[in-house]
Amino acid sequence: MRLSSFLFSTLVIIVLSSSIFSSPQEEFKTEYSFEVFLNFENEYNFSQENLKDIRYVVSVFSDGKLVSKLESYNPVFIFNYNGQPSKVLKLVCEAYLKGFLVLKGETVLGVEDITDKKKVEVKLSKVFGNVLITFDGFDKGFSLTNEENLIVYFNNLTYNYQYSLNLKLPVEPLYLLLPPGTWEVSVVKIKISQEVTPTEISHISDTKNDSGKEETILCTEKFDVFANVLSGLLITKVDNDFSILKNRGLFSKVVAADTSKGLLHFEKEGVIPLDRSVEINDKIVADWSSMIYPGLRNVYTWFSNGKVYKIKFQEKFPAFVRILISSKMNSVGGMISYLFESVRLEFDAGFKIFVSGQDFPFYNQVFDSELKKGFCDVYEANNSIFITIRTDNYENTLGPFSKDTRLYFKPTSESASFIIKGRNNKYKGSIEVVYVSAKGFAVINDIFIEEYLCSVVSGEMPSFYHIEALKAQAIAARTYAVEKILSDRRYYSLGANLDDSINFQVYNTQKTSENAIRAVKETAGQILMFNGKPVATFYYAVSGGFTLDPGDVFNMRLRYLKSKPISVFDNVLELIKSEGGIDNFLKIWDKDVLESMGFVEVSSAFFGWKVVYSVDEIVQRINLLKNPVVIPKISVKNNNESNSQNDTKATNVTTEASVLSLTESSFVTTETTSTNSQQNEYLPIQKLYVSKRGAGGIVLEVKIEFDDKEITIFKDDVKRLFSPANKAIQLFNNSTRNDLTSLPSMVFTTELTKNTDGKAQIILYGRGYGHGVGMSQVAANNFARKYNWEYTKILSFFYEGTQLWNILEYF
Repeated sequence: MRLSSFLFSTLVIIVLSSSIFSSPQEEFKTEYSFEVFLNFENEYNFSQENLKDIRYVVSVFSDGKLVSKLESYNPVFIFNYNGQPSKVLKLVCEAYLKGFLVLKGETVLGVEDITDKKKVEVKLSKVFGNVLITFDGFDKGFSLTNEENLIVYFNNLTYNYQYSLNLKLPVEPLYLLLPPGTWEVSVVKIKISQEVTPTEISHISDTKNDSGKEETILCTEKFDVFANVLSGLLITKVDNDFSILKNRGLFSKVVAADTSKGLLHFEKEGVIPLDRSVEINDKIVADWSSMIYPGLRNVYTWFSNGKVYKIKFQEKFPAFVRILISSKMNSVGGMISYLFESVRLEFDAGFKIFVSGQDFPFYNQVFDSELKKGFCDVYEANNSIFITIRTDNYENTLGPFSKDTRLYFKPTSESASFIIKGRNNKYKGSIEVVYVSAKGFAVINDIFIEEYLCSVVSGEMPSFYHIEALKAQAIAARTYAVEKILSDRRYYSLGANLDDSINFQVYNTQKTSENAIRAVKETAGQILMFNGKPVATFYYAVSGGFTLDPGDVFNMRLRYLKSKPISVFDNVLELIKSEGGIDNFLKIWDKDVLESMGFVEVSSAFFGWKVVYSVDEIVQRINLLKNPVVIPKISVKNNNESNSQNDTKATNVTTEASVLSLTESSFVTTETTSTNSQQNEYLPIQKLYVSKRGAGGIVLEVKIEFDDKEITIFKDDVKRLFSPANKAIQLFNNSTRNDLTSLPSMVFTTELTKNTDGKAQIILYGRGYGHGVGMSQVAANNFARKYNWEYTKILSFFYEGTQLWNILEYF
C-alpha cells in the first residue's frame, strides 16, 4: 500500500534531571518531562511497511558535547541525565530507512522550553544525495531517429517509485538531487509511433507506461545514494555495448582550483572535492596540483565517500591555452593590473552564455542567440552579478547571479570574435569572466594554442624578420607556452595558465601578421624536448655577444642552455679571456672590428650602449640600496715607530673589520677644496668596478671604494644603483633612448672618469637588450638572412641537445 501524503507525528518523552539547570548549591533534584513531536510530510511515498521499518535516533548535546544518544523503532525515548548546569540543549533527530538517513531535523531548547512547555515540535525535513551523471562515447557514431527517444529510468528500490529523464543529443552532464536509498538506473531506447519532444535535461518527471512503445534496455545497474554525499555514474558506450559504472565520472575541463581546500572546478560539472591522497595516472602524488592544470580536458575520476580519490587522463600535451587579460599595461608591455571594474565585450557574431556557481552547481545555459553585432556588459550591483546584452534593436538583462558565478561566453562559429573594452584587438576562442573578491573582474581567453601563437609571434618578433627566424620563434613560443601550462600555477585560483604581458609572452598587443601566421602553420605542433620534457625556451631581443647561463640569471641550471659566443668564429672566446679582455671588448664601439670577430648582431642598435652618471648621483643612490655589504678601512698611524719585522710604514690598512649597515655609515656628496679649481675636485668614490662576473660577462657584483670604506653591491641592488630612469642612453647606431627605467642588460663595464668640463663621471658601457638566456632574436634573424640557416639549425645552436616533437599527434 502506498500513501500519497500525510502528517506523521512521533511522541518522544524526554525526562531530564533538574541538575542540568539548577544551582550547584541545590541538594534536591527535580525531573522534568515533556513531549517532543517529530513531524514530517510524507513526500517520499513511504508505504505502511516502510513506516514500520523507520529507525529513529535522537542525540542530545549540552554545551556542544554529546551527552546522550538513543535509538529505537519505538518512538518513545526516556532520557536520564545528570551533569553540570547548562544553558541550552540541542536535539538532533534523524530517521533511517533500511540503513539510509532519509529525514533530519534539530532544535535548541533553553531553560524556558524545558520548564514552561510540555510539548516541543521538531520538524524532520528531506535530505538528499548529490548524483553527477556523465557520459563517454556517445559522441562517436550514436544517433537517434525522429521516432526514437533515449530515456534514463531511476527506480528507487527503497521507497518503490520511479523517476525518468529524457536525454538530448549531444548528451551533457546531469546533476541530480536524489533521496537516499538503493536505486536501479537503466538507459532505455524507446521507439514510438509519433514524435515526442524531449523534456529539459534537468527536468524530472513521472514515467507512464504508454502503449505503442518499443523499448530496448541498453544497460542497467544498482547504486546507493547517501545523504549529503556526492556520487558519480558514468554511462559509457563502446561500439554497440553500453554500461553504467558506479562511482565514476568523465569530466569536461578543469577551469580553476583551490589547493588550500582541495577543490577542482570543472567547466560543466562544477566544484568537485578531492581526497587528501589522490592517485593520478596510476601514481600516488604528494602534490596533485603539479599534474592538474587549468584547461586539462577529458578527466576520468573515481569517487569514494563523496570525494575524488583517483584521476586519469590521456592528455600528454595541452591543445588549448588560457590567458589572463591585462586591464592595464605599461609602455613596455608589463602588466600593471588584470582587474576590470566592469567588463564590456563587443561581439560580431552569435554566441551562447553559460554560468556555473552557487546558484547553478554545474554548467547552465542562460542565453543563446544569433545576434550579429552588439555588446555585453558584465557588472556588479546590489551584491550580485548582472549581464546586459544590447544591440540596435534588442536589450536584455540576465541575473542576478551570485558573486562566485563563473561566466562563459562561447561563440557559435569559428569566425566569431570579441573585443574587450580597453583592448583594441579582437579575441578568438571563448571568454570567461570571474568576480575577484570585491576587487573587480578577471577576464580569461581560452583559445586553441596554434591560434594563440599567431598573435604571440606577431608581438614578439618583427614581421619583416626572415621566415626561418620566425619559424624558430614560433617553435620557441609554442614550447614556452606548453612548458608553462604544465609547470606554472601562479594563476591557478583564477583559472589561467599565462597572462598576456611580458611576464610570459605578449599576446594580442598588435595586429597579427601574415608572416607570423605562415611561420606557425609551417611548424604546426612542433616543440623542443629534452629528456622527454618540454624545454624552457627562454628568448630575448639581442645579446651582448654571448648567451648567458640561466644559473646566473634565473638561479636554475639547464643542460641545454649554456653560455657561448654568438659568433660564426670558434676562437672568439679566447679573445676575451685575457686580462681585462671582457672590459676592453665591451668598450669597442667600432662596428667593423666587431663584425670581423664574427659577431652576428652588430646591426642591432642595442649591440652597444652607454649611459653616463655623475658621482653625486651614484653616491646619493647608495643610501637607497637594500642589501649592500659595507666594510670599513682602518687607518693605522705609525708615528715613525719601526715595525718589529721591518721599517715600512703601515697606512690605510684594510682589515677584515665587522660589516656595517648603511645607517652606521655616512656618504657625503662631492666636496671641493677650492672653488676656483676644477682640477682639485675631491672625489668621495676612489674606485668603482665590476668585481664579479658570470659566464658570458653578466655582472654579479660591483665594488665601490671610498677613503674609509668599501661597499659590495649585488645583482638587484646593481640594477637599482644604475637605473637609467630619466636619463639618455646612447645606442650603437648613435641614436638615444630616454624611456628605459632599467638597464638594457646586465652585461656592462664601468669607467670612472671626468667629462670635458673636468667634472667626475661614471660611464657604463654595455651590450644587449634582455635577460640574455636562450635565443637571441636578432641573432636568429641574421643567422637566417646572412648565413642561410634553417630554423632547425638556429634552434639547435641556442638549445643544444634538444629534439623536435610534434604534439599534434597527441591531440
